[in-house]
Amino acid sequence: MSAIALAAGCSVAAIESASADVNYAYYTTTAIDGSITATVTSGSGVNVYTPSPSQIFLLDSTFAVLQLAWCIDIATPLAQSGSYGVDPGALPANPGAIGALVYNGNQLLAGIDPVNGAGSITQQQQIDSEAIQLAIWDVEYNTAGSSIVYSGVDADVLTAANTYLQNVTGGTWAANPNIEALSADGTQTLIAAAAAPEASTWVMALVGFAALGAAGYRRPSAPSASRA
Repeated sequence: MSAIALAAGCSVAAIESASADVNYAYYTTTAIDGSITATVTSGSGVNVYTPSPSQIFLLDSTFAVLQLAWCIDIATPLAQSGSYGVDPGALPANPGAIGALVYNGNQLLAGIDPVNGAGSITQQQQIDSEAIQLAIWDVEYNTAGSSIVYSGVDADVLTAANTYLQNVTGGTWAANPNIEALSADGTQTLIAAAAAPEASTWVMALVGFAALGAAGYRRPSAPSASRA
């Protein structure tokens, strides 16, 4: 992962886990820049996008938060409403690094009210929201076969984004591949923290391990061979 790049001539600028299906009626974001310009160069050519970089809140019809998510599909707009399903085939190529950004980004932005954001989100959280998203795109698109360059990025956002990338590459933020991809026809693919096992699942697993241990303890040892 390289430092986030800017285009030449431009100024330097508490729900986490995914579920099987997310049927959302609205979404909202907390970007500080509104939109930026991102130029992606790959084997298929050069493409320019104007995304709104931010953590994404998927909301139900009462504006309750259903899902916290991040974009890994910069080329596709996010539909205003729809239904997402977990898609293992849509996971990013580097899930550990992106997962580290997802989990730490969610922690940095904990407690935000996306509907009444002006009263709950700080300027630093707005910066962090955009910085984490830019860092995720950087991991996803800055590979051996492609690159991404931004313009119109706030200076504080750029500084934070590069710091967070260094946290991942330097090991300050440990790799965490425990993420899930959410996909649906006609809208962008999102990444979210994977659902943790239900408490009852852990209990059953522990009971199973205990039973295996007891069975092993009761197993008689094989008789030793007699010597002549």
